[in-house]
Amino acid sequence: MDEGGVWDLRLELSGLLADKPADVTIDLSDLDMIDGAGVGVLVAFCRRLRFRGGRVKVVGLHSQSLTAFLQLAPEEVASLEDSATLS
Repeated sequence: MDEGGVWDLRLELSGLLADKPADVTIDLSDLDMIDGAGVGVLVAFCRRLRFRGGRVKVVGLHSQSLTAFLQLAPEEVASLEDSATLS
C-alpha cells in the first residue's frame, strides 16, 4: 500500500465510521504489502470503532502484512483467526 492507497483507505474508513457500524470486517487478502502508515490508519480506525462499542476483524493478511501489524501495533492484535483479528 503506497501513500495514495493510505489516503484512500483513510477516506473509506472515515466514511464507514460516519455510518456508525457495530462490527466491520476488513479483507486484506489482495494486499501484498503494508507499511507503518497503513498499519497506523487501520489501528486508528480499530480504536475509534472500539471506543464506540464496535469491533473490527481484519482477515486475509499475508505474512509481510501480519509481521508489520505485530511489529508496529502488537497491542492491537488480540487474537489470530484465519489470518488475523483486531478487536
